[in-house]
Amino acid sequence: MAKGLLVCGLWLLLWGVAWAKERPIPFAQQVRDAEGMIIGTFRETVSARYNGVNFSKASFKLQQVAGIYNRHIIYQDNFKISLYGLSDRDLSAIEFQPGKSYLLLLKKGPTGFELVYQGQSIYQIKSTLGEMYLISEVFKTDETNGHLRYPAAQVLLAQKWRHDLPAIAQEEDRPRIVGRQMASEEVLGILQEGGNTLPKVGSLSAKEEAEIDEFLTKLWPVIILVLLSLAARIVQFHQNKSLPRKDLR
Repeated sequence: MAKGLLVCGLWLLLWGVAWAKERPIPFAQQVRDAEGMIIGTFRETVSARYNGVNFSKASFKLQQVAGIYNRHIIYQDNFKISLYGLSDRDLSAIEFQPGKSYLLLLKKGPTGFELVYQGQSIYQIKSTLGEMYLISEVFKTDETNGHLRYPAAQVLLAQKWRHDLPAIAQEEDRPRIVGRQMASEEVLGILQEGGNTLPKVGSLSAKEEAEIDEFLTKLWPVIILVLLSLAARIVQFHQNKSLPRKDLR
């Protein structure tokens, strides 16, 4: 029985670790919650500091931009994205390559423009057999959740901002244009082909799901430790019970 309890405790530990792995956030939800988007070629990473914490910023030469006011673009050839707050798991997965093109979904944060959903909001633009794809930096090997056909992404981006993604504005600020709600069967079909689906009506928002996942991820180690501690106490109890009792007479 004691061995069975230990096996059960180890199984719970392994199951909790597997469950706590980062879950992919659909591209459609990322676009919906993003404030802006850039497409650019990666240049370099530079060091920065905020509230006593060292972090990195990634520099890009901009090719296209949407949802960002022109006044925030000081240098088109050196537009910096903050990597502040990224998890060690995301930082180890991200492999920026100089000269390669990337699409990033952004929000305004205390350290500048930040990724709306950490490393999941970074996609490298690649051409495979004459077809363009967005490849997630975090889920490179996951063809279902990490590979999106570029035409499907263009549909979503066009719905969020404008039909033709603008080049960098030169003369005046262009405010963010919020897109219409997507209900077209054609759009849905394109998204499903690309391995991503639209959020269901009435479902939790991506931010709410991320907050719940983060809470449960932090809670799981505590639950696992409690279960293992309980299993160890049960084993110790049965071991003590099986020991021969001394005659006190």
